[in-house]
Amino acid sequence: MSFSIAEHELQALGVSEMVGDYAAWSYFQSVESPDNASFVQRFRERYGADRVTDDPIEAGYFGVYLWAQAVRDAGTPEPAAVRRTIGNQSFNAPEGIVYVDVENQHTWKTVRIGQVREDGQFAILWTSQRAIRPLPYPSFRLKPEWETFLDGLYRSWGGHWANPGT
Repeated sequence: MSFSIAEHELQALGVSEMVGDYAAWSYFQSVESPDNASFVQRFRERYGADRVTDDPIEAGYFGVYLWAQAVRDAGTPEPAAVRRTIGNQSFNAPEGIVYVDVENQHTWKTVRIGQVREDGQFAILWTSQRAIRPLPYPSFRLKPEWETFLDGLYRSWGGHWANPGT
């Protein structure tokens, strides 16, 4: 089971070695819906008929729309104003409707389990019945504890969100 191999990576790694393996994502190019068919068609018209979409591409796509809606509602692209309005946004994405969680600003999304097919796509074997609430902070610490931990990393890394020593 992979949580990071998508259609694009399958093209590079060689599909034949991975047929039958599983992946968990919110979006697969093989999602059967009119909205997804239109999304895939527009993507291929712009980037080439052999190109594939995947979960990160689809997330980037709907993320721009969620941001634009928040800017419109805020009346300004000012980040603080957008942050105040982003939690009220939803969008009918190729994967289905996504919602921004008011508390943590992550998206509620449908979960899917897929199995690699010989054509480099995924057979969707299971889909959650509804969008799942995002939990960006693992439960073994409370949110304030995570914030303290992350702030400590940020400070120890000289005000950067990546360790400059690696």
